[in-house]
Amino acid sequence: MAGLPSNRVLKPIPWLAGLGTGAIASTGPAGLLACVAVLLGIALLTMPETGVLAAVLLKPLVDCLWSLRVIPVAGTFLNLQSLVGIVLPVCLALALIRRRVTIRAEPIQVLLITYLVFTAIGIVRSPVRSAAVGDFGRIGFSVLFFWAGVLMSRTERSVRILMWSLAAYGTVPVITAALQLLGIVHPLTGSVRNPTDVIRLTGLYHHPLEIAMRASLAFPFGLALAGLVRAPYVRRSLRAWSIVVGLASCATLVRSALVANLVQGWLWLVGRRRGLLSVGFVGLACLTGFLVPPLRTVFDSAVRPLREGATYELATGRALLFVAQVNAFGAASPTEKLLGRGLHSTPGVNVQFAPLAAIDPSGEDFEEGNVGAHNQYLRVLTESGALGLAALLGVIVYVMRASLRLRSSVIESDRAFAGGALVAMVGVLIYGLSATPLDAPSIAWPFWLIGGVVTELHSAKGISAATPGVTQA
Repeated sequence: MAGLPSNRVLKPIPWLAGLGTGAIASTGPAGLLACVAVLLGIALLTMPETGVLAAVLLKPLVDCLWSLRVIPVAGTFLNLQSLVGIVLPVCLALALIRRRVTIRAEPIQVLLITYLVFTAIGIVRSPVRSAAVGDFGRIGFSVLFFWAGVLMSRTERSVRILMWSLAAYGTVPVITAALQLLGIVHPLTGSVRNPTDVIRLTGLYHHPLEIAMRASLAFPFGLALAGLVRAPYVRRSLRAWSIVVGLASCATLVRSALVANLVQGWLWLVGRRRGLLSVGFVGLACLTGFLVPPLRTVFDSAVRPLREGATYELATGRALLFVAQVNAFGAASPTEKLLGRGLHSTPGVNVQFAPLAAIDPSGEDFEEGNVGAHNQYLRVLTESGALGLAALLGVIVYVMRASLRLRSSVIESDRAFAGGALVAMVGVLIYGLSATPLDAPSIAWPFWLIGGVVTELHSAKGISAATPGVTQA
């Protein structure tokens, strides 16, 4: 492709990078962290498939360093998360162009570009332009991983290795949760406080949801791999690992995590045609929730507002935010209804349209972002309008439809990946009812990556299209 660097030009890059990064890393913590981001970017440029796998495997570890802001950039200090979030998508875009992975006039890709367009319009309409640019960077750059999924779907080997990487996505979160339970590590300064009288696991992360959502992504892919491997001990180990990450997600005591894992487990059993076992699983989960004191405390705190008539305190005050956003949509002009009020407009909307004078813009909670949307779909509706939300939901419906259809593929790895993808995506959608997982690269990267693989396999342009060297099951 004209204008792009040739492989001959790129060949010495790893050697030069090794020397350069070694020198930079020796300058101190900031240099060392910067080198991690640079090396990941170089891996994506020179070995795109390997670089994508490295990005998935290392992202949970990178996110543990969220509180370490030591990288000087343009007069401010960034953490490794921020630097990786800038370097990797740029390198990924260049790598995709080199591998001739381009946008095609297919329904799913048209919908995805439409969603990005309406999100970009939100920058212009935003009341806080600088914050809006940052929001768009996190949202828009993450979508690039959809086309990384298209690339990964080209060989069956890449799909299988990606499944292992996704199954391992919960490893670091589970380890940090276990270390906290053992009293070896404690929540970092700046991590969220517990709203109830039970201890929710944060490990080395900012919020318990960061453990729960990563574990929920890993859970179904461990089970999917167990159906692929032939060695009995490996199969049993993968099933045991899935149980461990599922329990770790529930151990965070986040209500949305408890619901998401319950639905994911039930859906997996239903998909395997274990109807009686699925009913027993739901019954056992409900009984456990009643008998285990911390779980009972969590559910008691959830229903207390209804029992006391304090409706707006429901879901730790999220109901107040949800009502404010619905009120704002009702009061919006036709243009605002269609295109939204702009990125990063939700906090102001919540203050202006709250049904009670319970949100203080000068308070600590406001500064920490605790009056954000707390709902993926309402956030998009408020900031990108009905058209933006319709495009996003269209993409999700298309991907889930492709997952369902791919489960009848003649290729065993296709079927396994589709089963894991469907359960993982349902979990993310449930988290979207009380959080904004698709705005966070830690969840958006694997989510869009999974979506790209599924839709490409389903479209018969990937390994399902008799790619040379692929053996059908």
